[in-house]
Amino acid sequence: MLRHALLALAALAVTPLCPPSRLAAQAAPAQAAPAQTAPAQAVPTHTAPASLDEWRALEARLLAATERARPTVVQLGGGSGVIVAGGFVLTAGHVIREPGRDVKLTLADGREIDGRTLGVNEQTDTGLVRITTAGEFPSSPTAPTAALTEGTWCFAMGHPGGRRAAGAPLRLGRVLAADVQRFVRTDCTISPGDSGGPLFDMQGRVIGIHSRISADPTDNMHVPIDAFHREWQALLDATHLRPERGRGGGGPNGNAQPRDPLTFLGIERNADAPGDDYTVGAVRDDSPAAKAGVAAGDVVLEIDGQPVGDPQAMRGLFRRRSGEAGIALRVRRGDETVDLTLQLERPAGPQPQRGGRPRELPATSHDHPSVREPLRAVQAAMQPSVVRLLRGDEQIALGTVVAADGGIVTKASELGRDDPGAPLRCELADGRRLDATRVASDETSDVALLRVAAGGLAAVTLADGDPPPPGHVVGTAGTGEDLLAVGVVSLPVHTPSARGRGAPGELGLVFHADDDAPRVLLVRPDTAAERAALQPGDVVLSVDGVATSTRDAVVEALRDKRADEIVKLVLQRDGAEVAVDAKLAARQNRGGGGPRVDPRARLMGPLSEVRSGFPSVLMHDAVLGPIDCGGPVATLDGRVVGINIARVGRVESAILPSAELRRLLAAWAAEGGQR
Repeated sequence: MLRHALLALAALAVTPLCPPSRLAAQAAPAQAAPAQTAPAQAVPTHTAPASLDEWRALEARLLAATERARPTVVQLGGGSGVIVAGGFVLTAGHVIREPGRDVKLTLADGREIDGRTLGVNEQTDTGLVRITTAGEFPSSPTAPTAALTEGTWCFAMGHPGGRRAAGAPLRLGRVLAADVQRFVRTDCTISPGDSGGPLFDMQGRVIGIHSRISADPTDNMHVPIDAFHREWQALLDATHLRPERGRGGGGPNGNAQPRDPLTFLGIERNADAPGDDYTVGAVRDDSPAAKAGVAAGDVVLEIDGQPVGDPQAMRGLFRRRSGEAGIALRVRRGDETVDLTLQLERPAGPQPQRGGRPRELPATSHDHPSVREPLRAVQAAMQPSVVRLLRGDEQIALGTVVAADGGIVTKASELGRDDPGAPLRCELADGRRLDATRVASDETSDVALLRVAAGGLAAVTLADGDPPPPGHVVGTAGTGEDLLAVGVVSLPVHTPSARGRGAPGELGLVFHADDDAPRVLLVRPDTAAERAALQPGDVVLSVDGVATSTRDAVVEALRDKRADEIVKLVLQRDGAEVAVDAKLAARQNRGGGGPRVDPRARLMGPLSEVRSGFPSVLMHDAVLGPIDCGGPVATLDGRVVGINIARVGRVESAILPSAELRRLLAAWAAEGGQR
């Protein structure tokens, strides 16, 4: 394994956990909140790297931090958590739901230990668990939220979709905004299942806990670590704090405070405002509210002529509005009443393009063009070997030149069937467009070998040796001067499951539109749900162990399930929990006979139709689209470690390693190019 010089991280030493019988004798140290360490000043971590060397320094710091932080990340029910000093696990309130429950925690090495839930604050989405199994366990320190500024580099870990043998995937990002009282907003990609997992700074200290996601994969919210320190005694006393206004519940797809529809507009309510006084505490940059002139300190009086009141009624109002509709907002500003008009934008933040990347990124984003600019040398080395594959004038995938005499590899399933009316064409780096012929393919790896009538092409050199471990920065090559995307290796090389192949599966439920929880309105006839005896009024609490506190969470938990798969559901029915197994049926088109719009695209962006079942993959966290697959991926030192083979999900894309590509090319050469 490639090693970098590791910075001293004495604060991350293993913390012994006392057996339960000894906890009483050592009550003072065990009851204290985990000490926060001061911010380190040795290496700047609040600015974008200005050179390739600074990128290497950032990578070295990330490798050091993740190596020490990874063992402290645990799976907890359908969510995640992180071990801190004293034998405690920090998590999100909506993950543990209530105090006094016995729970199982799965460590990074696969061991299962016992814990007991302590306090839950639904208002701030904080939750605390005490480990009750005797033994010594690694722990992570915490760092104050006050030290965070826009642009602070950070990384997320957790267990999206449940724990995997390959471990908890790593995701790199930067702080987009931080409020010590209420939230940390980053562009680290997180998903349901990550909820409760840790957000770390570049020293491996916990600065937040994953709370909720937005429709944009690179705009997500975390509970600030300072919230745990403020509430420590209440959490320790197993207090269950519920919101005073509206309905609580938080969750990865909703607000960690009571679900507040004004957050759609970019307005955060002042948490200290008394009673029903809706005083604006903060306004998100570039949001509809900011563009209309809403300011902190304004008191919201009316929305479209209706007094600010029940959040459910307000959400219903918003659902009935078109995306271009104006929202009339009346506020009190000092002694004056001010009328403003807001343009409703949903979802807030950058919107995905067809390829899945945002149209606009904030300057502090880890994938902003200015951040990628120092890596142009990496792109320049690969760019001559990148081609665009076209049907007509439409790009359907990228390709990688592997032979100077016209050999190109790409993702086979994106090519579709050969169509004489729209032949497959290849646009080379010099702009020439040539007909491309498929000469070989491999179904398992989903790789096709194409041939174009050209010579003297720039072929990539596929790296040999071990692939880079998690934490290494990798760049996805495109056809321009900048890398298409920058990310980090999130999981080591492993063999994925066979999910993602075959017909998509369907459960057959319709949920209440005006209820945030996944409460069943209708069970479709002749579906998996009907055969499993699901009933209207059931609330889906989890799918295959993944907590599902919202309708969107159910959609994502089922996203990779295929027809004939059996899923394990936990339901809330008449005040009790009920476990059922449901065998999924093939997804059906409904209404008009046209193609069915996959609702997971709202959270995931477009995914590759074939996204698993490969012989081996290397996962990274770059946000790509299916049309970006087929191009090469390289490390900071220019080693081409493989090609992008699939956009797998919200938090990860898959690389087919160079070793697998070399094996395929050798086999095709031995068979005369046909397979």
